[in-house]
Amino acid sequence: MKILVLGMGNEIMGDDGVGLLAAEALRSLVKGDIDVILTEEAGLSVLDLVAGYDRVIVLDAMTTGRTPGEILEFDLKELSHVRASSRHQMSFTEVMAVGRRLELDMPETVRFLAMEIEDSHRISEGITANAAKSLPRMIDRALRVIEGWSELEDRKDFSTA
Repeated sequence: MKILVLGMGNEIMGDDGVGLLAAEALRSLVKGDIDVILTEEAGLSVLDLVAGYDRVIVLDAMTTGRTPGEILEFDLKELSHVRASSRHQMSFTEVMAVGRRLELDMPETVRFLAMEIEDSHRISEGITANAAKSLPRMIDRALRVIEGWSELEDRKDFSTA
């Protein structure tokens, strides 16, 4: 099973970079056949990054009006109603649909972990104290998701032996 940790965000936009920071931290913590990619790309550019993987965990920031620092978790189905804010871009669910329509080898499972942030438009290097405080929780949750996937694969391997 090929797993991808995809850290998304923009490091010069303050807290919008939390997905990148979480993925960078996970790079030294994950074991086995797990790739970690950090990207500031979005929309259709992401298609090439996720194709060929069985499972993908996306780490990103989000602004929904919830409590800043809260870790939000979604699967692809829960985000199926989300559309890009511009006709020049595509949401992640739209990208996945395009990949499947093109008959690319798209992930069967996509999990999103997003940290609620206050302001995704603030230009600033580094993250706020609130985001820094929540970052370990995001990393820990991502590890638990990945470990759960690995355990499922181990059980599957054991049952076929």
